[in-house]
Amino acid sequence: MIFIVIKSLGLLVKGLLIILGGLAVHAYAAERTRPVFAIIDFFPFGYLSSEQNAEGMAFDIEKVLEKYSGIDIDGRLMSTPRALRSASVGQTDLLFSYKDDDMVPNVTWLGNVGCLVPLVVPRKGSGITSLADLNKRKRIGFVGLGYFDINRRHQWDLEPVVLNNNFLMVNMLSRGRVDAIIVNDAVLNAFTTRTDLIENVPEDWISNVAEPIHLASFETHISISNDSPFISLVPTLKKAIKKARKAGEFIKVFKKYGSPMGGYCYNSQELIEKQWLNLPMSNRD
Repeated sequence: MIFIVIKSLGLLVKGLLIILGGLAVHAYAAERTRPVFAIIDFFPFGYLSSEQNAEGMAFDIEKVLEKYSGIDIDGRLMSTPRALRSASVGQTDLLFSYKDDDMVPNVTWLGNVGCLVPLVVPRKGSGITSLADLNKRKRIGFVGLGYFDINRRHQWDLEPVVLNNNFLMVNMLSRGRVDAIIVNDAVLNAFTTRTDLIENVPEDWISNVAEPIHLASFETHISISNDSPFISLVPTLKKAIKKARKAGEFIKVFKKYGSPMGGYCYNSQELIEKQWLNLPMSNRD
């Protein structure tokens, strides 16, 4: 009898927590006067400059969206897991990410702004020359709740190392503490071409990098949470993205951070030829 009462009380408390959590989300949503754009703290998409200003590719995309929609948007820097989670549950409104319903559920996709290529970036001497080599208990660094974590990591018998900071990723790769890291071409190209924006990374880190291996090619989209109080703005935002894309605005943003073709969506042969790579041949195995 006591057990039944305790169990019932436990279920009641759990139910109350769920209800209160939902009320908290709706209360927070009601307080917002402009859409919140969740921007991942992951260079070059979002980062703090040496002057402690929030900057990056996604902030530039936010400005483009404001320009073409006339909507005042509140860009906020946050960790990758928090940004993905908050967009899905309606704690924030807008997100720039891969178009992937498994990674970011419960959103409406507003339009493609360019493509990115997720990569396995091995260190020299790691023994990783193909995806099959991940199946040898290799130490692989990747972002929690990101594409690789959600969709790919379980395909191989690897040793996961969850790292939500790519400066830490690069340092650990350079020092041999991981065998490879999972980033995309925008990240790798920004690290190799925008050295003026990078701090606390060994200058010769790239000399320790072997040939990157592509995993896929993804469209990147702006999305809006289906629980957003600004869901009525969907037609306006979709139209703004189309106009900005036609004007070449997103190409300029991608190229600013080292993308050789400005977020171009590569076909299968171009992926094999590594046309997305802005890395000197002298640094390849």
